[in-house]
Amino acid sequence: MSVNVMIHRNFRGEAAAALAFYRSVFGGDVTTVTYEDAGHVQDPADAGRVMWGQVAAPGVRPLGPAQWVPLHGMVRDRFGVTWIVEHGAS
Repeated sequence: MSVNVMIHRNFRGEAAAALAFYRSVFGGDVTTVTYEDAGHVQDPADAGRVMWGQVAAPGVRPLGPAQWVPLHGMVRDRFGVTWIVEHGAS
């Protein structure tokens, strides 16, 4: 069984560091779009900041059973974000 996870997070000023960290944990490829790439620069100081980014990872580590679902996992990353991944019975 595979589990696909898509999480949307906002990291004010730390998006590039967050994406690099998640890639180091999960592997995969990082894609970023800066404000300049998108043609949406209102302040020249923000041109190189990440407007949107993603880490396309090949998968997650196996999860363990919990009383309420067959698979459950939770971790807190260095940015203080708690990630919970669950997969219920089909």
